[in-house]
Amino acid sequence: MWNFITLDGYFEGDKNWDLSFHELVWGPELEKISIDQLKAADCLVFGRVTYEGMAAYWKTEKGEIADLMNEINDNLFDEYRIGVAPIIAGSGRPLFQKGIAARPLTLASSQQLSTGGLIMTFKANK
Repeated sequence: MWNFITLDGYFEGDKNWDLSFHELVWGPELEKISIDQLKAADCLVFGRVTYEGMAAYWKTEKGEIADLMNEINDNLFDEYRIGVAPIIAGSGRPLFQKGIAARPLTLASSQQLSTGGLIMTFKANK
């Protein structure tokens, strides 16, 4: 699973596709990380609203990231990659909803971006 969130845990603002905080961390460094991740990924999993938005956007885009996004098949995932943008949004849609089942994870790696963001990779405990 891969997602970018604000420091206070929101993956988008108060409206669908309000991802303006992504601009704080995007650059050549994160583009390379995104390409490397897509090359290694076995699947892409989205909720309905995200899938519809991603499908509408990526099917008309050109370039290496678009090609990789459109070639992946569905399956299950066993790790969580969470990017944190250096901003407190104050409101929005949280990545993890209250009441979900606890799932122990192990921190496998962390990487600070030159833009101030942080990417952490957690492995699911079996």
